[in-house]
Amino acid sequence: MEISNKKFRNIPDYDPVTAFKYNFGIINGTGELPQRIVLSFTPTEGRCINSLLLHHSQVEIINNEQERCFEYHLVSTYDLKMELLSYGDTLKVLEPESLQEDLVKILSKTLQRYREKKTELQKGSLLY
Repeated sequence: MEISNKKFRNIPDYDPVTAFKYNFGIINGTGELPQRIVLSFTPTEGRCINSLLLHHSQVEIINNEQERCFEYHLVSTYDLKMELLSYGDTLKVLEPESLQEDLVKILSKTLQRYREKKTELQKGSLLY
């Protein structure tokens, strides 16, 4: 590593607050527009989400004994999808359908990988 005398220069007409306003995580600049996202959590997980917001656009729209639902206005980035997957069976994406389909594809591929590995193990084809 070398210390440089170069100074940081601001990017003209770039406002990071505006650039990341509708993003979750560090990825932006995908060109996608923010959309309405509705998430349903189990009551227990919903209490956690309500106390520690996922995003500043979060609004609680349902709170009953079966679920707690929140609405967001976000771009559906890779970071957001990975965060949503981390909630496992305590979360269901209600809207948009495209985000729901993306998560189902990821989960299906994950299950397939486990099935393939199990099959290989049963055949004794993996060496340790």
